[in-house]
Amino acid sequence: MAGNSFGNIFKLSTFGESHGKALGGVIDGCPAGVELDFDTINKELNRRRPGQSEIVTQRKEDDSVEFLSGIFEGKTTGTPIGFIIVNKDQKSKDYSHIQNSYRPSHADFVYDKKYGFRDYRGGGRSSARETVVRVVGGSIAKMLLKDVKIYAFVSSVGEITYDYQNSKIDFDKIEDSIVRCPDEKKSDEMINLIKSIKKNGDTVGGVISCIISGVPVGLGEPVFNKLHAELGKAMLSINAVKGFEFGSGFKGSSMKGSEHNDSFNGDGTTKTNRSGGIQGGISNGMDIYSAGTLPLVSLTSYQALKMTGIFSSGGNNNLTVVVTSGAGGTGFTGIQLAKAAGATRVITAASPTNDQWLTSIGATDVVDYHQTTIWEYLKDQDVKVDIVYDNYGAPGTADLAMPYFRSGGVFIYLPGKGGGKAKHPRKDVKEINYGLCDSSKHDDLDILAKYVENGKLKAKVDTWFTLDNIKLAFNASIAGHIAGKIGIR
Repeated sequence: MAGNSFGNIFKLSTFGESHGKALGGVIDGCPAGVELDFDTINKELNRRRPGQSEIVTQRKEDDSVEFLSGIFEGKTTGTPIGFIIVNKDQKSKDYSHIQNSYRPSHADFVYDKKYGFRDYRGGGRSSARETVVRVVGGSIAKMLLKDVKIYAFVSSVGEITYDYQNSKIDFDKIEDSIVRCPDEKKSDEMINLIKSIKKNGDTVGGVISCIISGVPVGLGEPVFNKLHAELGKAMLSINAVKGFEFGSGFKGSSMKGSEHNDSFNGDGTTKTNRSGGIQGGISNGMDIYSAGTLPLVSLTSYQALKMTGIFSSGGNNNLTVVVTSGAGGTGFTGIQLAKAAGATRVITAASPTNDQWLTSIGATDVVDYHQTTIWEYLKDQDVKVDIVYDNYGAPGTADLAMPYFRSGGVFIYLPGKGGGKAKHPRKDVKEINYGLCDSSKHDDLDILAKYVENGKLKAKVDTWFTLDNIKLAFNASIAGHIAGKIGIR
C-alpha cells in the first residue's frame, strides 16, 4: 500500500491501524536545534481526543506520544523523528458483526476488492484514528512557523451556518464551545441540532473552516504544485472530507467578475479577500481562508442492526423476539418490526386487558405481568431468543436477558427521558419503572458493551426509536413502511 507520506522538504509518513498495537509516524526534513514544547503537543492530542462532550463519540482515546528518535535534550537533531501512539481503548469484538459485511459509504468494500484482504476492526488503516499521527506531525510543524497563526473551527453543521467571512471572529472562544464554533449563538444552535439528530439514532455532517494569518508572499509553485492544490490534497486525504474550497469557494461562481475581483491597496494588500490569500497558486500575504466539508457516514442504528445478519431479506424462519413491554407506541412498534422481520414467535408482557389487541397485531405470547415476569416465563417455557427489544428501560434488564439468548443474539436498547415508578402487584418486586428511563443514568449500555466484547452478544443497538418518531408508528401500514425502509423485510 503506497501513499502513506505527505510533504516534500518537511515530510510526514504515517503507519498503523486503529486496532493494531500502535499508530506512529516518521518526520523527515525537520531542521536541527528546534526546541520542542511537549506540553503543547499533548494539548493538541487532547483537543483531538474523543469523548470530550455528549455530542461526540464516547470512545476513550487518552493518547500520549512516545518519541523514539531525532530528539536530544528536548531539541531536534535533524535526523528522522520517529514516534508512536499506543492504542489503549481497543474493542475489536464490537466489529465482529461486520467481518463479512460492508458498511455503507465506508472503505470496507474497496479495500477488500483492491487488496484481497482487509482489517475489519474499526476500518484498520482507513480509520480516522490515523489522524492522531498528523496531530503530532502538525504540532511540530507549527513550532517551525512561529509567525504564522493557524485557526480551525466549525462553521457549519447541517443547515446551520456561521458566516465567519463577514463577522469579527474571537478565536479565543473556539475552545469555549463543545462544537468548536466561536459564535455563541450559532454554537448553541449547532449543539441542539446534533442532539436532536443523535436522539433519532442518526448523524449529521458539517464544514470545518481554517484561517491562516501571517503567511508571507510567495509560497506555492506553479503549475501542479499550487499552494491551494497542496492544501486541498492535505484536506481531502482526511477521512470523510468530500469537498474543499478556499476564498469565496463555490459561491464565487455565482458572482460577477466586477464583484469578485480583489482591488489592491497602495501597500500591495487587497481591499477584499475573495481570493482567500492565494492568487495564481501563490500566497499573496493576505489571510488564507479554506474550508472542508464532512458529510458523516456513520451507521444509523437501523443499518447497524441489519448488518448483524439476523435480519435477512427473506426473513428468518426461526426468529424469536422479546418486546419487554407491550404497552404504548413503543411496544406496538417493536411487535410490528418483529413481525415484518419474519419472526415466528414474538413475546411481550402486558396487562391481560391488552391480550387480545396485542395478539391481533402480531404478538404470539402475551405474559401477564401481574402474575409473573417475562424472564420467568422464558425460563418456564425453556425459550431461547434472538432479539430483545427493550422498550421497558428498567435498570438491570441487560443482565436479566442474557441467560435466554441463543448464540449471537442482538439487544436493542431504547433510550429516552421521562417515565416514573409504580408499585408492582407482586410483593417480592419492590418497584418498576413504567416509562422510559434516561440511559445515561445507569450502566446497562456499558454492561451490553462488555457482553458484545466477550462474544456473548452479536451486537447491541443503543438507539432504535424515540418518542419523537414513535408518533409515526401508530398504525400497521406506517410501521410496515418503516420496516421496509430499513431493509428488514
